[in-house]
Amino acid sequence: MKGWIWWIWAVFFLSSASALLEINEISYAPTDDFGGWSNEWIEIRNNGNETINFSGCFLDAKLLPPTVISPEELIIIARKPEIFQNTSSFNGTIIPLTISLTNTGDTIILDGTCSTELTYNSSLGALTNNRTLERREDNTWGESLVDGGTPGARNSIWHLRTTSPDIMISELLPNPFGADDDHLPGGEWVELFNNGSVSVDLRGALLQDQNGGKVYLADTNTLGKEGLTICPRCYLLVYRNGDSDFSLDTDYDEITLINRDQDILTRTSYSSSKEGYSWQRNGSRWTLAFPTPLAPLSDEEPCDVSLSLDGNLTSADANLPFIITATNHHPRAVNITVVGEIETGSGRVVKNYSPWTNSKIISSLYTEYSPALSADTYLVTFTVVNMSCSDTHPEDNIVQQLYLQTDQTLMPENSTLSVENINLGSDKKARWGDQLLLKLHIYKSNETKSEIRVWAEHVGKKVSKTTSFLLKEKNHFSTLTIPLQLDANCRYQYPNGSITLIVEGLGQRTEESVPIEGVSSNLCMTTIATSSATTSRTSRAAAISINMPPSIHVGDRLPVTVQVKGAVSSSAPLSYELYGYVYRGKKCYSCQNNSQDHDADTQLFLLGSAEEKEQNLFLKLDHSTAEGTYKVKIGLRQEGLKNPKETTAEVYVLPAPSPVFTTLNSSLPSSVTGLSLSATTTLPYTQSRTALPSQINQGGLVVYESTSAKAKKTIPYFLIISFALLTVGLVFFRKA
Repeated sequence: MKGWIWWIWAVFFLSSASALLEINEISYAPTDDFGGWSNEWIEIRNNGNETINFSGCFLDAKLLPPTVISPEELIIIARKPEIFQNTSSFNGTIIPLTISLTNTGDTIILDGTCSTELTYNSSLGALTNNRTLERREDNTWGESLVDGGTPGARNSIWHLRTTSPDIMISELLPNPFGADDDHLPGGEWVELFNNGSVSVDLRGALLQDQNGGKVYLADTNTLGKEGLTICPRCYLLVYRNGDSDFSLDTDYDEITLINRDQDILTRTSYSSSKEGYSWQRNGSRWTLAFPTPLAPLSDEEPCDVSLSLDGNLTSADANLPFIITATNHHPRAVNITVVGEIETGSGRVVKNYSPWTNSKIISSLYTEYSPALSADTYLVTFTVVNMSCSDTHPEDNIVQQLYLQTDQTLMPENSTLSVENINLGSDKKARWGDQLLLKLHIYKSNETKSEIRVWAEHVGKKVSKTTSFLLKEKNHFSTLTIPLQLDANCRYQYPNGSITLIVEGLGQRTEESVPIEGVSSNLCMTTIATSSATTSRTSRAAAISINMPPSIHVGDRLPVTVQVKGAVSSSAPLSYELYGYVYRGKKCYSCQNNSQDHDADTQLFLLGSAEEKEQNLFLKLDHSTAEGTYKVKIGLRQEGLKNPKETTAEVYVLPAPSPVFTTLNSSLPSSVTGLSLSATTTLPYTQSRTALPSQINQGGLVVYESTSAKAKKTIPYFLIISFALLTVGLVFFRKA
């Protein structure tokens, strides 16, 4: 009878001990910094409220010495207790036992009067990185947050989770300014938010796009309060940071967050995007707005509205036509109120305008005016005086333009061409291979010719490319800066001396002699290096190199010469799109109508395999551009490739020089303009807000016209001549 009672008591004790003892932490692959393989150890925890004796307990078939463990007490079973004590601050009970924990994984069994076990593998972490494996509150396991683990203390990941329904994608930036794969803080990024009350461990997690591209979350590509642990009501920012596999497509994509156990934590899709704007979660809706990384969506929505004026700087008609345009650069509609005025050179206001009063603007609004004005100099000003949001670029809320109303009877009878300046540097000499910048002052009279050509000759032989452009506006003055690329002369076929710069067009011709000495060795070296590099490999991508001046005045066009080499391809010629723009920060300063249309100056062309071609871009700066350093981005899209080839350079924008109407002064008396237009007179308006006639390039300037375009214009003449010849032939045939 007593034997049965003892047996029942033993079974009860065994089941109680089994339920109360648990393996809480292990160090299975310590490095030499923590004692190496000799310092393997196991932490046992009594999670009950009764004392337990280890008498009769076995660990991996090895009998444990009789040891008492109190409720919530932690004891250590160590292979080498002396080494363990040297690498930790543990001051509790240590049981010496020869144990062997494999690095790849194993099952640890505690049996006999005790019964619990743990199966682990290296995929859980803590493999030779000074960390340990710890139990979480939900009985899952993971790598410790601290080196050496937490023997004798609460586990560092006790309250952490690796999965949670409260983790969400709260914001993403699929179309940033600059390159998509820029290093942080630039480039694409995804923002995560923990909407729960428990921290979540995202070590080993990854983001995956719809094409299977992955970016793993790491300390080097994330920003947050607690590293890769995202605390309750906290954000974690994940940057692409140069990753070439993962990407956020501009048109559509689906982004999935997956933890290290391959569980899907959250998934979000989006369609379309706008450069510089992010998709932000607003409750159950998504909003396209200005980015707010590591912060909630702002209650006060920012916006960006700009004004622009378009019209001829000089007019000989009875009226002075111009167009005022308001452009909304924000995806949401806003309401604006705009007023304007026209004042004379003496400061007298002669016209007032109110084009829009609390008017809704979705994309853009424009209004045309054509006031009848007498001959004088006028300043036209328009200002945004009220709007329904907070403008992020208030400097664009005012636009000013200087106009000259003239009498056609006083305009010169014949067209004129003159070279005002040639940028030769401090030595006043050109070198072979230089790109010269010619500042031309041109007046086109009432005639039909439009083309102007610029080139260089040496002893009657052409030694440059020909730069040609069209001026279609009649009775009009223009000041243009034109690039002219001299031959490299790498083989010294032309001697030093002088070259003749020739400007011809509108029935006129002018020549300027320029001294030239030396060869641009850098250009020759660059040409050779590029050639050898491209012929030594087979690449399917095209290549570009650019040449442009280091500085430019406000109102001038920035000339950029782009050397394009087509991709190596065995197929038919490929199509390419070349584009460029000037920008600083989030704002573009050379886009049409002050918009964000970075592709406004796109040029389309075909190139055969490895074919080289030179293209010229003329980027028109906004009149409101302030002095300083700006960036120039030139890009080339190739048929069949997703991402464009882009390169970036810097240009320094100089303020506009004081307005000097030396050409007009010789033709127009001061009584006509109301101002003394001598060579030293400055108009009474600040340079920062006034666009001057000698500085502003006109709309409609054609800097390139293809052969096919010219051919299309000759079709009507060809048909007329053919019809006339046919008629004469029929008459002659009847008489015969």
